[in-house]
Formats: sequence, C-alpha cells, structure tokens
Amino acid sequence: MNRRRFMTTIGGGATALALSRSIEGLARAAAAPPVKRFITFYTSSGAAANYYWPDTPGTNFDLKVSLAPLAPYKSKMTIIQGLTIGPGSNHGFGMANCLTVGAPNSFEQTLAMNIKADLLNLSVAPLAGGQEMSFIKGVRIPGIYDPVQARAEVLRTVNPGALGAQGANIAAIRKFKSLALGLSQKELDALSKQVSGLAYESAKVQAHIQAVQQVKASLDQNPTQGSSSSSSMMSCSMLATTALDKTKGLVTNGDAVQPNLPALLDAQIENVVEAFLCGQRTMANLQVMHAWGNHVFSWLGFSGAHHQQLSHWVPSEPMGKTAQDFATCHSWLSTRFLTLLQALDVPDPLSPGKTVLDNTCILWTSEVDGGDAHTVQSIPTVLIGSLGGTLKTGQFLKYGDIGGIAPNQNPMNNRNMGDLFATLSNAMGAPTTTSYGPRAGQGIVKELLA
Repeated sequence: MNRRRFMTTIGGGATALALSRSIEGLARAAAAPPVKRFITFYTSSGAAANYYWPDTPGTNFDLKVSLAPLAPYKSKMTIIQGLTIGPGSNHGFGMANCLTVGAPNSFEQTLAMNIKADLLNLSVAPLAGGQEMSFIKGVRIPGIYDPVQARAEVLRTVNPGALGAQGANIAAIRKFKSLALGLSQKELDALSKQVSGLAYESAKVQAHIQAVQQVKASLDQNPTQGSSSSSSMMSCSMLATTALDKTKGLVTNGDAVQPNLPALLDAQIENVVEAFLCGQRTMANLQVMHAWGNHVFSWLGFSGAHHQQLSHWVPSEPMGKTAQDFATCHSWLSTRFLTLLQALDVPDPLSPGKTVLDNTCILWTSEVDGGDAHTVQSIPTVLIGSLGGTLKTGQFLKYGDIGGIAPNQNPMNNRNMGDLFATLSNAMGAPTTTSYGPRAGQGIVKELLA
C-alpha cells in the first residue's frame, strides 16, 4: 500500500500515524510462521512384516502391499522400523504404552497441553471397552465414537477467541483485511462524489462499493477467505457432511458395529478434516478399533476376525494365506488413510504456497509388531507430512538391523519410541526435550530433522 496515498486518504495526523503502525503490526501477524498440526492415527494388531516393511533403507524404498495405496504420497512419507515401546509384550501392554512409553500421560495429550492446543480425541467402532491408548495421569481417556457427537465437539470451538495463538492470528488477519477494505471503500466514496453527475461512471463506482461491502461482510464470518486462489478456504459456516450423513441411524458401538466400520471411519476422518480446515483445531487423535476388537472385514469378503483369525497367522508361514489376508486388511486401511491425506492436501489459508498437509504431521502406529508374536520391539510406524519443512520426508529409517538380524529379533539395538515423541514434540514447538517417558533412549532422531 502506498504510504502517502494511505495517509492522505485517512486525513493524516497522529491518529493516522497510529493506525498506520497498527496495520503494519497486523500485517506482520498475518505473515507469522505456519500453524503446525499433528494427528495420531492408530490401528490395532500391528502388521504382517513381509507385506509391510520395505526391503531397502534410505530414499529409494519400495512400498509393499500393506502401504501400496499411499504411493502418491511417498515423497511426503517416512517409514521407521525398529521403534520399541518395551520391555513388555501382548496387546494390553501395547495399548498402555504405545503412546505413553511408560509415562503417566500419553504423548499426544502432553503435546496438546504443552502447546495449549485443543485435542480432538476420536474413536472408531469400538468393540472392547476400556482399551483406549490415550492417558492423562494414568487414566484412560475414551475417544468420542459417535460421529454426530464428534461433529458437535468439532463445532464447539468455532470462535477464534478460543484458539489461543492461532485464534489471535486469525483475528489479526480478519482485522487487517477489514481495515484495508475500509480504506478502499473510503477511496471509492470519494470517487463517487467526483462522478456523481456521470450516470455510467457513477453506476460502475457504486457496483464496486457494493462488492467491497459484500467482501467485508463475508470476512466478518470467515477471517481467512480470500487468502488463497483455491476454493478450499477455512470456513466454519458450511462444514462438509457427506460422510457424516451416511452414518445416520448406524450402530456406533458394541458387536453390531462391525459392518459399520467403513462408514464410521470415513465420518470420523471427515470430522478431523473439517476441524483442521475450519481453523479451530491443530491436534487430533483417531483410534481405529480397539486392541483385539475382532472386527470382521466382511466388506472385503472375509469371515475371520481381523485380530483373532487374521492377525494370528502361523509364524512358520509368514508369507502364508492368513498373512496375505491380514495385509489385505491393512491395505484397505491405507486406502482410508489416503482419503485423510487427500483431504488435507489443499492450500493452507494461513500459509500461502503451502498445503495444510505440508504443515501437518500424521503418525500412524499400532500397539504390537504383529498379532502372531505379540512383541513390541518394532512397532509399525509411518509419518506423513513435514510440519512446514521441519521434518525430512521420503525415507525409510531402519534401526536395530545389525549383522542381518531383523529389528524385532535384535531389540537391544532398537530405538525407543520415546525418542520419536521427543523429536516430534520439539518440531511442533513444544518446550525443548531430548527424551519422553521414563525409559532410556538415544535422544533426538536427527535423521528426521530437516
């Protein structure tokens, strides 16, 4: 904006100078560092190792059956083998430790507290109650499993004033744009007087004035509208309900929930996406099933339960039929995970030139290595997103692989999951730490940092 023209427009003087400085400060606030977002995505019973882990560490890694649907986002992905939450074993231990690694608070709860974020804690199709992996002071925190109730929770904090630093940023953008449009309207009003005797020119000026007023009114409802050329703007006025509508009348808990898992998962993913795109949430926890839930993936043509029959493949046949079927289930979960990535891969209204996914990190994890062995020495772990360029992506990291011995057979050389949590905590802007939880680790995972 031309300073001389601006001062002339508003009349000059001390008031003009104060307003000029105010707008300058608001402009700086609007250009603040990108808002970072974090999601934990949990699925039970681990993975079929031979259909999950890539063959070669580094950037030239392959995607096996379980993760193949994520190929379009390979460059934004990091797969980590050899992360342990032990010592311990079985699903119960895994559920109590997959996000806590022995601490009283789970990682996502601690992170939300440290950065003063409002965590959206959701569950999908629970069969076995009491198997939540989110903890505060040693107490399990159940996720909201009814998508309709979850949507109500999404809408609870639509007021930017409840967003802390992020809300202040949005409010600054709103005020700056309103002031700027106000200045434009004053110029148009002055021009209108000058052309009052010219019918055609006067009509054009009036049309412009009406357009400015409409944009300003719209900004009062949606603070970031107009910050990107994309139609995907932050808006809390019209949230998508396509997936949510398909869950109306469906059972959301108990044994009868099994065939409803696909629709419920899609609805909860939609809830997370709308919470993020609306600009009111920066953290979410999405628990898909509970440990040993024994869901039957009937929509894939299976009759055996996901946990008991499929994940418990015969260890002597790691490439056998049950392992293949379990990998097929995992691949289907990847297709749903893919919809989450695609929905977030839109321009970030608070960070021009970036997508919401660019400024997000999604951690996909489980509670055991695989349902057959019930070990916790090499938890299937995938990260998607770089947190605004803070994290390296497009790589496969492998720990504990010494002398050809697989990570789950050589746990002494594995990395503590707490090392990953500490690294992500720092990347999210929480108070600096080199460890998470009481178990000894090796510190920050430097290979993850850009």
